[in-house]
Amino acid sequence: MALEYTLSLETDLEPSKAIALLMAVEAYHSEAGQVVAPGVTVVTQIAKGLSAEVILDEFSFAPILQITFRLDKFGDLEGSRKLVIRAVNTLLRKLPGRAVLLFNGEVVILQRTLEDLLLNDDRSFWREDMLSLIDQPYEWAQIASI
Repeated sequence: MALEYTLSLETDLEPSKAIALLMAVEAYHSEAGQVVAPGVTVVTQIAKGLSAEVILDEFSFAPILQITFRLDKFGDLEGSRKLVIRAVNTLLRKLPGRAVLLFNGEVVILQRTLEDLLLNDDRSFWREDMLSLIDQPYEWAQIASI
């Protein structure tokens, strides 16, 4: 089974512009026509189908853009997760609107509402080294998995 983190965003930003934002994040670059970082491959697409419907049903917003970070499960997982959070933090700083980051389409890592950035109160993920990558105000919340 692949390890994936998917960021669903309520934004009208085109995928190509999201890619440009990602390319400005440390360690992300283009390789063979894909955006990659060590242990991470990125897929950016317009949100549609079942995954978009699930976000609408569970989080009450219609995502426009989805950015999926696929991790090499045989690589440095902790390092790869840090690269994902670094990229997500950058995107959330630059893009307004609601958003949610899911692990493997089920586990909520974080959610941004119209007012707040909420980190799921799962301290096994949000250790101090991961928290240090979030440079914007946040609150802890118990967010149920899908």
